[in-house]
Amino acid sequence: MVTNYQINSNNMTDETERTTAISMISYDIENANDNDLTKSDVNDQMENLKETNQFPSNLEYVDSYTDPNTDTTSTAFLNQDTGKVTVGMAGTNVHIDQLKNTDILPI
Repeated sequence: MVTNYQINSNNMTDETERTTAISMISYDIENANDNDLTKSDVNDQMENLKETNQFPSNLEYVDSYTDPNTDTTSTAFLNQDTGKVTVGMAGTNVHIDQLKNTDILPI
């Protein structure tokens, strides 16, 4: 039996400031994407985190995208209180393949 990657709330709660929560969870969603979780899998895990008060309940996961050239992930959340979408980016979760797309490592 294959165990899916589990998104970690990193000790967040329902009271965590919203943009901080989005910023923190974006790294784990990037890891989820790297581990081939589907949008539905990520959504289910995010709903579970909200139900267990490990993520702000008013933030709804919309979608995420990992750029294949840079491996940078953008994740969108809808704030159900304001109707505004906030995008978090995991820009420093560096993988060795990302370094090949820079001048840091030889190709």
